[in-house]
Amino acid sequence: MNTDKNAMALHVRVVEAGSFSKAAAREGVPVSTVSRKIAELEKALGVRLLERSTRQLRMTEIGQSYFESCRRGLTEFEAADSLVTQRQAEISGRLRISIPPSMSDLAVVPLVSAFLSNSRLWIFSSLHIEASSLLRHSKIGLAATLRRESCELRSR
Repeated sequence: MNTDKNAMALHVRVVEAGSFSKAAAREGVPVSTVSRKIAELEKALGVRLLERSTRQLRMTEIGQSYFESCRRGLTEFEAADSLVTQRQAEISGRLRISIPPSMSDLAVVPLVSAFLSNSRLWIFSSLHIEASSLLRHSKIGLAATLRRESCELRSR
């Protein structure tokens, strides 16, 4: 059986809200859509999940068990979504930096240390001379060169 997962989530929302109209308002959909989706879910399952009257909404015995299982599953789905959203907001991956030794201790090491304490980023460094050449011919993401007359900093 391929049950509509959105209808399952809607069933949880209806029970939590205590009515079709409150659930519809919270979800931003018409009451008729909520009612139709729950009816389709009950038909697909072949059982009545909710006893409806004009004044009251009551779960059947099987409806209570179904609600509890769906709510646990929905909580897990929401936790998974939250985990992915949180991870996307973090900076992660590899950053290759090439700098002359004279710059590493003075400027870059303190900055990189502070940055790494708040991210999941791996840094590989190497000592090279020409920044633009490094960026073109390697996987370096940030390169700096130091000359007497200027400082060159380039990134991809």
